[in-house]
Amino acid sequence: MFKQIMLMLGCSCFIGSIYAVEIRNGSFENGLVGWSVKKGLVSVDNSVSAVGKASLRISFEKPTWNRIFQKFAVKPDTVYKLEYQVKCENVVPQAGARIAGAASWIFLKKNTPLRGSQGPWKLDAAPGKWQQVSYTFKTGKDDTKASVGFQLRNASGTIWIDDVKITEVTGK
Repeated sequence: MFKQIMLMLGCSCFIGSIYAVEIRNGSFENGLVGWSVKKGLVSVDNSVSAVGKASLRISFEKPTWNRIFQKFAVKPDTVYKLEYQVKCENVVPQAGARIAGAASWIFLKKNTPLRGSQGPWKLDAAPGKWQQVSYTFKTGKDDTKASVGFQLRNASGTIWIDDVKITEVTGK
């Protein structure tokens, strides 16, 4: 009896500590399947990637903004971690723009701020290697759905996004 109880406790702890959110096609290996595009000015780049063979590419000759997003299920009052990689090239902010560059966002009933690799409202624009971006967010008591999105905002240039993952954070 003791072994059965311990086995049941061990299984429920194990199951409770693993919860990966289903982000469809986070590596963009299957084109834009699973993603919604706001203005249609994004593409998949099969020549540049952080992992695998493809990445999302958003590129503008003149300063503007566009976004791509995906909806997913969440649990109320739960902490999640968003992870992705970003690369920027020739990103030039629009004159007078308060915020400009590569950004991610989480849409819940209460929105979270745009974020870059350096934190809220600090969007990425520096050229160079792939940068790992990782941050946590907490759902509200009534949240059961959310969206994750990426954009090049108020700038010209090119950004790439790859390896998008969301996981539930346990123990917080």
